[in-house]
Amino acid sequence: MLSNVAEQKVQVRSLLLWQATVVIMVATIVFVLFSGSLAVLFGGLLTMLSTWHVYKSVCKPGVDRVQLLKLAGIRFILFLLALVIGIYFFGLQPVTLIAGVVSAYLAMYISSLIMSFKKMKGDGLG
Repeated sequence: MLSNVAEQKVQVRSLLLWQATVVIMVATIVFVLFSGSLAVLFGGLLTMLSTWHVYKSVCKPGVDRVQLLKLAGIRFILFLLALVIGIYFFGLQPVTLIAGVVSAYLAMYISSLIMSFKKMKGDGLG
């Protein structure tokens, strides 16, 4: 059990590193071509915080499904509220903010695909 928990911690750290790297690359591209790289970083950071919170919620011992659904709903509302605060109060560009969110989610999905392929290859399927 301990090795499984340690493996999950390594996987989530790797995922967060993937997300940070991709978001920084996209922010750099946006900085060079346009303006609004701060919005990319803001959107990416929000997504990374959401990813981290999902990991913390799922890995809690003794958590039931109803509590996980409630946490997911609260996390979604807080995520949307943070996006609204970024757009209206900080004056961030919505398109570049969404680019940060999308780039972090793409990094998460690509990282998950790579981990799945590694596991399949280890099982003799690939």
